Amino acid sequence: MSATEVTAPRITGAAALEAAAQRISRFLPVASPWLVGSPDFILGPTIASFVLSFTEYPLIVPPTWIGLANYTNMSKMTWSCRRSRLLLPTARGVRWADRRF
Repeated sequence: MSATEVTAPRITGAAALEAAAQRISRFLPVASPWLVGSPDFILGPTIASFVLSFTEYPLIVPPTWIGLANYTNMSKMTWSCRRSRLLLPTARGVRWADRRF
């Protein structure tokens, strides 16, 4: 340590506990809306969406549990879209690119 460096004194014992309690008492009023609202407005809809993704829910009747069927259907649609997306540029896309550049 050089002569110009200044270090703060280390607080120990009861003074350290009191300082920590003071920091917490200043933090809680600021953080409490987030601590209360986080489960209601973030975790609740996230969990509900995850659970409902395993159901068939036409909104008029109660949801029916179908398991992974939604994800297998999505997988089939994804590959169909990718295949058509790869075939699209071959004819029309090349002509458009030639005119553009």
